[in-house]
Amino acid sequence: MAQESANTEPKLPFENEQPQYYDRLPLQPKMYHDPIPFIPLPWIHSQRNQAQIMIDYLFIGDYISAKNADTMRSHQVRHAVCILDPSERLFIKEVFPKNLYYYFMEVPYNTDYPFVAQKFEEFAKIIEPLLLRKETVLVYCANGQSRSPSFVISYLIKRFQITFPNALKWCQNQRLCIHPTPQYEDFLRQYQASVVKPKPADYVSGAENGNSNIPTKRLTEHEDLSTKKLKTQVGPEQ
Repeated sequence: MAQESANTEPKLPFENEQPQYYDRLPLQPKMYHDPIPFIPLPWIHSQRNQAQIMIDYLFIGDYISAKNADTMRSHQVRHAVCILDPSERLFIKEVFPKNLYYYFMEVPYNTDYPFVAQKFEEFAKIIEPLLLRKETVLVYCANGQSRSPSFVISYLIKRFQITFPNALKWCQNQRLCIHPTPQYEDFLRQYQASVVKPKPADYVSGAENGNSNIPTKRLTEHEDLSTKKLKTQVGPEQ
């Protein structure tokens, strides 16, 4: 069950100027966005230990990025949601309890779809009001490759009514190391079947209006390890 930090004292946000990419939002797929092209941003292996933005105010990272004060400050993270096996609570801790609200969702490695589907719903109920308030959320697990991305993908599937392959490509475009395990791929396909409804007959997509179906706001954030400054690259509008 999701838990909030037992510390009820007011949290002190990381002080920093407004992140550069916030004036370029929204970054999110269109409703019923199909197909989403696979156009990943330039990627180097060390970026798996950083946090990347998926949609407005929602980031995915690993435990290393969650322990990095510069990352928290650069992205103005306010909430941290950790997806972990109960055994991992021995070493995954609240690193910045005075600065962040923490939520721990315990999901055992050996589990079944009904349990995970319930956790997908709990996860959405946690993050959606935070995102609507424009409060930055970091979702992470030990490696940031399967479990935490799978939960974010489940949220994109339901919120934007898109398929699992499209939600996966959307996230991989921002964080190339995302690779849900076969077990989670199966869970996400089942979840898609239960929450994605047929597109309304009167719905007109951006592509049908003559607009490109490719996201027009594509960002990557990475720390320059020599200067410790946040750099943002914006690709050309498609």
